[in-house]
Amino acid sequence: MNINKMPTKPQLNPSTNLDIEYIFNDTCNFVSDLIGDDWLYKWIPNTPVFISAQTGKGKNYFIQNVMVPKILEYNRRYRPINKILILSNRIALNQQNKLKLAQIIDKYSINNISYVNKLNELTINQINEFYDFGAVKISSYHQLLKNNLLNEDYAFVIIDECHFFIQDSVFNADTDTILKNIISKQKNSIHVYMSATLDEIFPIILSKYIKKKSSVCPYYIRSPYAPIYTLNPIDCIPKNTLPFYYKINSKNIRFKYTDEYTDTAYFYDEMGCKIVPYYYPYAVIYDIEPNYDYIKTHILSHNKDSLIEKISSNHNKDSKWLIFVKSKKDGEYLQQKLSQKNISVEFISSESKNSTNTAYQQIIKKCKFDTDVLISTAVIDNGVNLFDISIKNIVISIFDYTSFIQMLGRIRPLDNQKINLYLLDFPIYKLKEEFTRNLNNIYDCLIFNTLSDNELLDFYKSKIQQGQNNFSFDIENKIFYYNKLSLCKFLNSIYFYIHFFKDVKITCNLNDSKKNRLYNAINYLSDIQINDNVDTETIYNKIIKLLKNDILPENPIKLNIFPESIDRDYLRRLENYTFDLYTQNQISFRQYVYLKRIQYFFSEIIHLNDYLKSKSFSPEYTKPVYLDEEKSFLIQKIEKYVKLFNHNNLSFDFYNIKISPVIYQQLLWLEKFELDSTESANNQTLTKEKLIEELNSFAISKQEYDETKTDNAARNDLLLNKGFPSNDKDNEPIYQKIQELITNIKGKGDFKTTKKINDFFSEQHIPFEIISAQTTTNKKTYWLILKL
Repeated sequence: MNINKMPTKPQLNPSTNLDIEYIFNDTCNFVSDLIGDDWLYKWIPNTPVFISAQTGKGKNYFIQNVMVPKILEYNRRYRPINKILILSNRIALNQQNKLKLAQIIDKYSINNISYVNKLNELTINQINEFYDFGAVKISSYHQLLKNNLLNEDYAFVIIDECHFFIQDSVFNADTDTILKNIISKQKNSIHVYMSATLDEIFPIILSKYIKKKSSVCPYYIRSPYAPIYTLNPIDCIPKNTLPFYYKINSKNIRFKYTDEYTDTAYFYDEMGCKIVPYYYPYAVIYDIEPNYDYIKTHILSHNKDSLIEKISSNHNKDSKWLIFVKSKKDGEYLQQKLSQKNISVEFISSESKNSTNTAYQQIIKKCKFDTDVLISTAVIDNGVNLFDISIKNIVISIFDYTSFIQMLGRIRPLDNQKINLYLLDFPIYKLKEEFTRNLNNIYDCLIFNTLSDNELLDFYKSKIQQGQNNFSFDIENKIFYYNKLSLCKFLNSIYFYIHFFKDVKITCNLNDSKKNRLYNAINYLSDIQINDNVDTETIYNKIIKLLKNDILPENPIKLNIFPESIDRDYLRRLENYTFDLYTQNQISFRQYVYLKRIQYFFSEIIHLNDYLKSKSFSPEYTKPVYLDEEKSFLIQKIEKYVKLFNHNNLSFDFYNIKISPVIYQQLLWLEKFELDSTESANNQTLTKEKLIEELNSFAISKQEYDETKTDNAARNDLLLNKGFPSNDKDNEPIYQKIQELITNIKGKGDFKTTKKINDFFSEQHIPFEIISAQTTTNKKTYWLILKL
């Protein structure tokens, strides 16, 4: 089988441009301001609503302080009772939400129950399990698998931190099932998806709604059996298509007679203004422009000792540190080293978030912690808020957009609070390790469908032992399965990492047996009908392009906009670019958002030009200076988002970027292009000269080494004291420094052998050589750095 001859699948529909209602206003800084009364009059069950907003922009405030009080207020006047289901990720987020909502519900609820008092009587574990607040139900996604909340009827289902479905899919086999259950069991509810990081999950969720869309407007009321005047027109409107306000109050629906079998329904708000619900769009997106001005960026070597040294020189009760680590092992190492330096530190992981962990309890109850340093895994990366002006420093040791933004968002700045964000310069070899790991995970997912029953059992056991919890076993139906969304996540990671080393050949490390299995798995995917599974088509095409080493788009979309080109014709050309689930060169969700912001600021300039043109006929009119400043501001916004659009394309080349590609990518996530801190330029880890100076302290002279060649005892002593074990070199600070030097100079590469490193040193005229030698006692191999 020749993978290069395998075709990508055709488009599903000749017209693939999806009609998405995108709502943006740069003067609206908070979600409540942008949405207004749309949730009452325009949102409908058939059209999912997405709220894309940076943490701290009021997503939960809108739910808790606008929607919930209004719904409870209506419940006082109308029957039946309308309920709202609020879903969120992580237990910690649930606890914080419950404590806040209990106060609001007590104020508006028609029940004579004090939920605040009730929660105060419960233990932490009991609060976790408590979900029934009358008309408001609160649950974590994990608990949905155990309770029956989805069997009830709700006016709204709030799906908070919805990136959970793909982000947690790599260690939770059921996120895809949970998402499908929400959509299938709550067909009559209005679904509201909220996240600061919709990038990966938006196309997945959107694809699940496309087939639900009806081509007939429900507001044309037809009766095939009798003239319409013999029926009540309101009874003819499908209740699962009505906005919330008209379900509880139909008096503002008016009907226009069309013929004896048809009436048309029109909707009006309480002020008598005509309303057009969002029936026709496939989705509605509310986008709030992020602002990371409170962040001051620095560079820090991807080296635990560098971090420990940095914290040691700058920590106290007024300058606390929040550190996110990738693994429990990393967290425990940092905690141990910092404790040895008498620095007050606490570590939170999934195993330690219990009643004995003081910091975790403080975060839940007080939204702050008392120690100088708090280290955490991703257990608090969603929705947990820290309001503490003494937190001044944050480190995120995970090179993933969703994790990065979510972890950064845990700190809610107060009173002009400034935060030092230390960007880690991950070595390229670390990225390649992640790339390889994700590639192996993709292989595991693909061959899963080709295994016999006996093979599946052995395969499942091995994967569980390896900690791959995206695989599971359904006891009731007695079948093995894996989370399809985890395959999407692995693929997305591959497409991201390959950006930094585009010369990788995907299948070169696969033996013939693995290749045959892989091709069989791809054939299995190709046999699935496209019309039955939108997700499968996208996955299939991505895999084929991956295995052909054809990830980079053939004709990438590049925007080139100049101030003189800002006119209506160009705006119309921009509108031809849209979000498309099916084409092979589709723009990403983030690029789509940048494009829509560009269109918005384009329109603002056109309106400004029209206004000035209308005034130009008046001889008395003098143009105010602020209008020129306004136009200049709008042009700067356009230039910013054009650059972000172009630099987020897979075909973008980091060659002309002065700083490390890894650092630059993290700046792009913050919608920045330059470091904020001048201190970074003086950091010893940033230049070749200063790194060479630092390496000198580890090296010995060639003469010193030669003198030990005839003295085994002296040679063994030299290797043990000045060298480092080759089999554990990844954890050695000196080796990490070498890799950092290579990354800083070349920007990419995997140099793990002495020959490759020495060739690099020679090419760059760096006066060092690394030799490999073995002790005569324990026969272990050590590396030594020699000065030339």
